[in-house]
Amino acid sequence: MVYKVSLLNNPFPELFGKKDCKPIIKYNATTGKAEGINIFEKVKLGAINIDQKVLQTAEKFAQIYDLYRVSNCEKLKGLREGSPQWIIFANEQRKNETKLIQLWTLLEFMQHDTSGEIAKQLAKWIAESFTTAESDAPIIPESGLKGAEISREPPPSIYNDIKAHIGEVRGSSKDLDEAFKNPVFDINEVYRINLE
Repeated sequence: MVYKVSLLNNPFPELFGKKDCKPIIKYNATTGKAEGINIFEKVKLGAINIDQKVLQTAEKFAQIYDLYRVSNCEKLKGLREGSPQWIIFANEQRKNETKLIQLWTLLEFMQHDTSGEIAKQLAKWIAESFTTAESDAPIIPESGLKGAEISREPPPSIYNDIKAHIGEVRGSSKDLDEAFKNPVFDINEVYRINLE
């Protein structure tokens, strides 16, 4: 499948400098589909050759990290800026945003990659996201108080869909099969490949 991409100056103006906590990916929980603005509409022109199932998997993880980002943003609203809890939730929100920016970067660099190495990095991003999605879920605000362990929200229902989807895709994607052997993603490796 060929997808179109182009280099944009600011792929996600919705993310930075706004406190309205709106999702950048509109997800319909009833139909289970992404609607409206999504990470894949943010990249245009050029051509990317990549397995559609792999790209669909990446989109599902983008939805999860966007839901996490919105949840953390909402929690920030009720906290005093600069307080210890505010710092924790701001850090968690930035962590979620970083996952989305990493995905956008991968898609952008794919337009210049003729070796297929960036597609392999996308598979690593997916594998790492799969292994960390539960531990990246938003913190429950009341947890961690008075020495209690930090608790996290359960992942959204889409995560169960992803588990089933990963099972289907892994056997059909050599890159994903290889990525799950060592599910570690490093954006610096993506930069290195792009600069070669």
